[in-house]
Formats: sequence, C-alpha cells, structure tokens
Amino acid sequence: MNEIPDTTGMFNIFIYDNSMDKLKIRIETRREQVNSTYDKQAREILASRIGINPDDVEIEWVKPGNTIWTGYKLQVFVDQRKKK
Repeated sequence: MNEIPDTTGMFNIFIYDNSMDKLKIRIETRREQVNSTYDKQAREILASRIGINPDDVEIEWVKPGNTIWTGYKLQVFVDQRKKK
C-alpha cells in the first residue's frame, strides 16, 4: 500500500461474497482530490502485486479518519503505517 503516493498506509478490504467480481478496497489518501490518473495508477500497483487485472480493482478513496464501516459481512482492517 505504501507504494501508492500520498496514502497513509491505512486501508480496508471488503469481503462480501464467495464469488466476488472485483476487489473492493477503501484507502486513506492525503490528496484533496483524486483524479482518474491517480486512481488508475493505484489500481495498477495493487493489481500487479496480487496478480489480477487493474479493471478488477475498485477503490473508494477517503480522507484520514473518515472510515466508518457499515453493511458488509466481513471487514479486514490492515494498518501498514510505519511504526515510530
């Protein structure tokens, strides 16, 4: 996750079905605006690391601290921030 510029290292992966059509992930970003180029670059980085097509990655961008989760069967919380 830390390979994506301007992210905090905090993200959530949504597992909602046994046969998911896309990887759905919520990522904290420090950017005020996320444009399509940044989103595409991030999807390509993630897809290359786990061996899937970038079109099979769906990212919801949130600002740090704006992560309230509802409506999913399982939530996986991963914090890759560098430890001080």
